[in-house]
Amino acid sequence: MENEIDHYTTKLVNTFEPIMILIMGGVVLFIVLAMILPIFELNQIPL
Repeated sequence: MENEIDHYTTKLVNTFEPIMILIMGGVVLFIVLAMILPIFELNQIPL
C-alpha cells in the first residue's frame, strides 16, 4: 500500500515538474520585459 502511494506521488511530481519550470520561465520573462520595455519607450521620445 505504501509503495503504491510512493509510486503515485513520484509520478505526480514528475508530471508537474516541467509545468512548474515553464511557469517560472514565464514569470522571469514577464519581469525582464517589464524592465526592458520602458527603456525602449524612452528611446522613442522625440527630444
